[in-house]
Amino acid sequence: MNIFKIRLLKIVFLLTHFKYLAIFLKFKACPSLENLNLISGLKFNNILDVGANIGQFSLLASYLYPNKKIIAFEPISICYEIFLRTFENNKNIHIYNLALGNVNKRQKFFLTGSSDSSSLLKPIYFNYTKEFDVQIKRADSIIDKKILKNSLLKIDVQGFEFEVLKGFSNSLKDLKYILVEISSINTYENQPLFDSINQYLMKKNFKCIKVDNKTNFKNKFYQADYLYLNNSLNDAS
Repeated sequence: MNIFKIRLLKIVFLLTHFKYLAIFLKFKACPSLENLNLISGLKFNNILDVGANIGQFSLLASYLYPNKKIIAFEPISICYEIFLRTFENNKNIHIYNLALGNVNKRQKFFLTGSSDSSSLLKPIYFNYTKEFDVQIKRADSIIDKKILKNSLLKIDVQGFEFEVLKGFSNSLKDLKYILVEISSINTYENQPLFDSINQYLMKKNFKCIKVDNKTNFKNKFYQADYLYLNNSLNDAS
C-alpha cells in the first residue's frame, strides 16, 4: 500500500469513525491502517504489540478484534503515557514501560526527532536528540505462556527485531502469527537484516505468507512488513 493511499485511507477512516478522530485530535494517534490488509481476517487468541509507540497498531488491532487481549511494550516514557491515556478505559489492553530483548538488563536507548525511528541501536542516518537507559526483559521471563498460545506477535523496534525474537526462546513455537518490520539495508549500527531474520524464523518453522508496505531509502529497497505463519499451527489461517 503506497503512502498516498495510506494517507487517504486514514483521512476517510477518521472522518467516518468519530471515536478515533477524537483520539487523533487529542493524542495524534491514528490506527496503523497500513497493516489492515496484513492482519484482517486472521484467527488467533491474543495480541502482543512490541514497540507500541503511542498505540497506532493497538488501535487498529482493537478496532478489528475488540474482544482480544492486547499486551503492549514501549520503552519511551512519553509514548507509554500517551498509550496509557488512549486506552485507559479498555480493560483488555495492558502496556509495560520497557523493551523486549534477549537479555534482562538496562541498555542505552537512542531517541530520535521522530519517536518511531528511535532505537536500542545507534542510528546511522537519523539524528538522535537524546540518550538514556531503558529496561530490557526477555519475553519468556515476563509473559505467561497461556498468553502466547496461538497468538499474534507484532514487532516494530527499528533494528532490534532479532533480539526480541531470541528473547522468546522456546516459547516462539507457541505463537501463531508474527508480524515484523524488517530492513534490507543498515540504517542502525549492527542491525540484523532480512536474510538473517528470515532464516531464523524459517528454522523455527515459520513461513512468510504476506508482505506489504515496501519502502525505499536513498533509492534502494529499505524495509517492509512481513507476516509469518507458524507451520505447525496453520489449520486456521
